[in-house]
Amino acid sequence: MDNKIKMPVYKLLADKLCDRIAALNLEDGDFFTTIKDISSQYNVAVLTARRAVEVLQKNGIIICKAACCIFVKSAAALAAVRARKNFILIIDDHSDGSRMVSYWAMRLCSILEVFSNAGFSVKISNSNE
Repeated sequence: MDNKIKMPVYKLLADKLCDRIAALNLEDGDFFTTIKDISSQYNVAVLTARRAVEVLQKNGIIICKAACCIFVKSAAALAAVRARKNFILIIDDHSDGSRMVSYWAMRLCSILEVFSNAGFSVKISNSNE
C-alpha cells in the first residue's frame, strides 16, 4: 500500500497558477489568461483547468469575466495564500520542566530546523499567549 498523500491534479495546477501570477508580477485588474490557454499550456482537461480556477476564485485571487477570461482580483490575497502554504504552527503546552519534556523539545527543535531549511515558516506558540 502506498502511504504517500496524493494531491488532486486541479490543486497542483492551482498552485502552479499562483506561482505563475506571482512570477509575472501581475497586479489587481491585470489580465491573466483563459481556461482554454490553461488547458493547453498545462496539458490538462478543460474541467481540470476550471476546477483549478475555482480554487483561486474561492481564495479571492482571480475573477473570471465573460465566461473564460481570467483577471487578477487581488494580489494581496495571493500573497496571503502563498504565505500560508508552507507554514507550521506548534502549540507548546508542556512546561512542567521534566527531563522528558526537555528531550522532546530538543527533538522538536531539530525537526523544525529541517522544515525551516526547506522553506517552511515555523512559529512556536505557548498556549497561554
